[in-house]
Amino acid sequence: MLGVSTSLRSEISDSGIEVLEAILDLGVEAVELEYRITPSMLREIVPFSRRRGIIILSLHNFFPLPEGIPKSKASGDFFSLSALDKEERGLAVQYTLRTLEWAEELGARAIVLHMGKIPMGRSMENLMKLYDQKKIAGEEGQEFIREQ
Repeated sequence: MLGVSTSLRSEISDSGIEVLEAILDLGVEAVELEYRITPSMLREIVPFSRRRGIIILSLHNFFPLPEGIPKSKASGDFFSLSALDKEERGLAVQYTLRTLEWAEELGARAIVLHMGKIPMGRSMENLMKLYDQKKIAGEEGQEFIREQ
């Protein structure tokens, strides 16, 4: 089944209905609801999607956007589930549980989670530079990989 993410319009619209209508205009009846959907947008989306028979395929954590976080800062990495900081990790768990509850309520088949980051430092920067220069498969790139 083909679905389209609300990221198509959620960054530029504060209307849940407008976001879904833009997706429906593409001829798609299934969506992923992502982390820029605010609670007010969600209040529009729930009844509209039920009336129109829109299938909610997945949710992207953290859903809906936690109060106090501007859409411009929204991210699946806003809180880290693997944070060393207990408070941040607690918020990540709290908002992930809320995402799970909404997935159940909306009948979503999947949830997209960002499980955390590993600081990679200079090695990753150098690896990405070699990749961007299309040298990763060459001798220079392979030597770099062996040395790591």
